[in-house]
Amino acid sequence: MPEYFVETLYEGTPTGSSTLLVTVPNGQDWLVDEILATNTTTASATLTLNHGVAGAAATTSNQLAAAQSCAANTETQILPNPPAGLEFKAGDVLRGLQGTVGALNIRVVGRVRPHN
Repeated sequence: MPEYFVETLYEGTPTGSSTLLVTVPNGQDWLVDEILATNTTTASATLTLNHGVAGAAATTSNQLAAAQSCAANTETQILPNPPAGLEFKAGDVLRGLQGTVGALNIRVVGRVRPHN
């Protein structure tokens, strides 16, 4: 069985338009275990995330979250710990946007498997 290492895969703040957040580096596969959005404002905000296979553009067919509401001053679980993890292969991308610029901080946690 391949060995995976738990890491924070992405941490940052998406913009108000669909933006590339992170690309899985060559030589790695990821199993994404959790995506958390922290709303640091006093108003609710929305988040849209897309998983693009091998660099694909953001479309409705590859959305992980579509304008998901995140309550004020809370942490919202966007991807709630799938048992096996959501698989990202080398070259895959995570794109995101938020409805209220600067409201949400995103953290993606998962396991990294280096290719041998």
